[in-house]
Amino acid sequence: MAMDKKNIAKNYLTDLESCISKVERLSSCIEISNLINAELSTEKLLSNVMKITKKILLADAVSMLLVDDKTDDLTFYVSLGNVGEKIQKIYKLKRNEGIAGLVARTGSPMNIEDVYQHASFSRKFDEETDYRTRAMLCAPLKIRGKIIGVIQVINKLVKPFVFSDEELNMLITISSSAAVALDTAKMHKIILKRETLERDLKLAKEVQESFLPQELPAIENYRFAALNQPALEIGGDFYNFFKMPGNKMGIVLGDVSGKGISASLFMARLTSDLQYYALLYPDPKELLTRINQMLCDRAKRGMFVTLVYMLLDTEKNQVKIANAGHLCPIYSSSSETELLCNADHKGPPLGIIEGIEYTQEKFELEEESSVTVYTDGIIEAKNYKKELFGAERLIEEINRHTSDPDLIIKKITDKVDKFIKTEGRSDDFTIVVFSRGKKEKTPLHLSVKSHPENLKHIRKMVADSLSEARVPEHDSHIITLAVDEACSNIIKHGYKNDYNRKIDLFIDLEINCLTISIIDSGIKFDISSIEPRDVNDIRPGKLGLHIINEVMDKVMYSQTEDGFNKIEMIKKLIL
Repeated sequence: MAMDKKNIAKNYLTDLESCISKVERLSSCIEISNLINAELSTEKLLSNVMKITKKILLADAVSMLLVDDKTDDLTFYVSLGNVGEKIQKIYKLKRNEGIAGLVARTGSPMNIEDVYQHASFSRKFDEETDYRTRAMLCAPLKIRGKIIGVIQVINKLVKPFVFSDEELNMLITISSSAAVALDTAKMHKIILKRETLERDLKLAKEVQESFLPQELPAIENYRFAALNQPALEIGGDFYNFFKMPGNKMGIVLGDVSGKGISASLFMARLTSDLQYYALLYPDPKELLTRINQMLCDRAKRGMFVTLVYMLLDTEKNQVKIANAGHLCPIYSSSSETELLCNADHKGPPLGIIEGIEYTQEKFELEEESSVTVYTDGIIEAKNYKKELFGAERLIEEINRHTSDPDLIIKKITDKVDKFIKTEGRSDDFTIVVFSRGKKEKTPLHLSVKSHPENLKHIRKMVADSLSEARVPEHDSHIITLAVDEACSNIIKHGYKNDYNRKIDLFIDLEINCLTISIIDSGIKFDISSIEPRDVNDIRPGKLGLHIINEVMDKVMYSQTEDGFNKIEMIKKLIL
């Protein structure tokens, strides 16, 4: 009986020790889990995980080997023990080498009592370090079905000096947690890198945009328009306008090789240099010669730029052009469309060949003509058939809207987007257009008495003006009708059918914009007194306002300085 009590007590103590051991191991697993949740530094996290693993499994040494994505070798990422530091610095394992290689290939964990009895064990590490490996646990690090490494636990420090299957299961749990930790830390690094890149891109974009013109030049008898759309967040295309002495304007458009931050910063610095040196070297050929030498002197990583520089003389209506390996500008007038380019005067891109002297050409600008400068992102845009947009389609749109820079850019952009459809833009898209208009004209003026019979003279003047401007017949008819209605309202409401008063009509026809002003000295106009009624209401009267508002894009009522009534009607035209 006494012996039975002793056995019971002994078994109880053994069970208690086993229970305590399990609790300690569970606590260690919880500790590892807390580490994983709290630490995102991969090196620090895995080092701590391996220290705890070594402690709870009472092992002499532990190692974590990770698969090198480039070589597919197993490299020692963490190695703790007497020779751990030496192993970590020197050794790598092939995927077909050693116990670790076997587990990495098969994905099956292993518990080996004596590795020297296993055919896959490699003794070279022991021989070179004078270390004797005996018992070993080895478990794979696996995430989403992919093996990214292994954990080894070597030599049990307490009797029976081998590891149990329970300890192997615990290592499998630790390996699973460590794999998740590695994946989480890797994703965290990717996110941080992406956020850093996004911040850098945003900053580079702000730098780039700060070097692009914030507003277009305002020069009498000239109109300007420009568009810059990078294919990526930022790009290498740029343009600028430099105000020069003596009624001159410097105009530059260029395309830096490459994309991204480096191209953006290269562009920003180049724009600043151009603005400075344009004042020192006014002639385009001298400016490009100087800029080329400067870029060659400080060339880095083979970056270069194609560029067109134009010096516009707004008094003589001339433009001087120097071309450094860029696409030729397109000149369009009512009489011709041509490339402002001659092979003998076109030099290489800037920043490639030292000592080059650039040449220039000079062209006269006719009234109602335009110059279009662009980058290859337009003509090299491809559709789903891999066809290029090409220069012909570009010229076709320019010819349709010769003297309207805004419309030229809009139509080209629309046509390119329609051409590429779902393919998207693969290159930066930049275009600058400027046009010379006609000399300012005095608005046409007609003064008649307020008799209904004189409305025919008003109608004729409006119709003749629109016909001369080549306004389509339908548009001309409805505009004439609107003016007729406005004058009829003046006679009826402003003058109360007094036919001896006066109506003054002014017609100002700018490019694609018609402004008609009518002045009378009748009763002060009160728009609220004759609000237009619904067009479906067939009762006589008040349809005139409805017609005017429907036909015209903008109708304004005001008083002149002399106290007369003034109706100003504006109609945008697409000729």
